[in-house]
Amino acid sequence: MLKVELTGNLGFDAKVENKNGDTVMSFSVAVNKKIKNPDGTSKDITTWVNCHKWNKGDYTPAVAQYLKKGTKVFVRGDLTVRTYQGRQGDTQASIDCSITEVELLGGGVA
Repeated sequence: MLKVELTGNLGFDAKVENKNGDTVMSFSVAVNKKIKNPDGTSKDITTWVNCHKWNKGDYTPAVAQYLKKGTKVFVRGDLTVRTYQGRQGDTQASIDCSITEVELLGGGVA
């Protein structure tokens, strides 16, 4: 099992959906890292992680209403990588996190 801790900003408002009698809350997190180029300049690298929290039954997590686009969050969970067919028929990869903990960080929505 791969455990991960992420700190980043939400890419869209959290969605809460009912699937097969269970509830899933989902959102994406942009994790930014500054790297230095060989010429001494720096640039930001953004990695997107799709986050999901499953709950048995028709239960909406109370935190969902506060998870808005741009909100800074801390997420802990189990990491998986999956492949899928893109729109052009090419193979794409997705980084996913099955959430065990989510925390709102200060500063408000960016």
